[in-house]
Amino acid sequence: MLVSDLRKEFYDVIKGKRVLVLTHFDIDGICASKILQSLFKTDHILYTVVPIQTCSDLVEAYQHHAEQIKHIVLLNCGGCIDVVDILQPEDDIVIFIADSHRPLDICNIYSGEQVRILTKLGDDEEVPAFNDVFRDDESEDEGEESDEEGGKRQRFDEATLEKRRERRLWEQQRNKILFNYMQFSYYGSPVSVASFFFFCK
Repeated sequence: MLVSDLRKEFYDVIKGKRVLVLTHFDIDGICASKILQSLFKTDHILYTVVPIQTCSDLVEAYQHHAEQIKHIVLLNCGGCIDVVDILQPEDDIVIFIADSHRPLDICNIYSGEQVRILTKLGDDEEVPAFNDVFRDDESEDEGEESDEEGGKRQRFDEATLEKRRERRLWEQQRNKILFNYMQFSYYGSPVSVASFFFFCK
């Protein structure tokens, strides 16, 4: 979910709560972390900062602090990976991501309330539409029926074959869209600059 109002949807949510800040070991992440730390100190927010470099560091830091926190801030990391799939957090944990690495993972963008993207997308960044990459189909077993011995037998009626054909065409189109979206890696605006302008208002 893309956050539009940082004050309401981010800062007011974490105010008064314990926060885990996982920051990437690069200059942008460290600068953003220092800006956020000074703001947390001003508002007396309890926080833990853990520097990370790899996905395994991210998982290890999360597992080490998972029982103590309900809010995680990822600075300059986590945007290009499906953090819910990798961290497998409880449903009540909220993950805020501020990352300049692009492209952002589709699952993070379209995650409900659990993952919130703090960085704004550029005008030239085109995120695929939800319906182009996610599909809610009926059961995969709809084209099968049970025989007398309890085994599965394929049904080859015309409606089932047409549904399979449509599904295959949709998957081909989805793969093409995702390939075009994820084809190149690049950087958006620096997280530290965005956090400086937001927090210095």
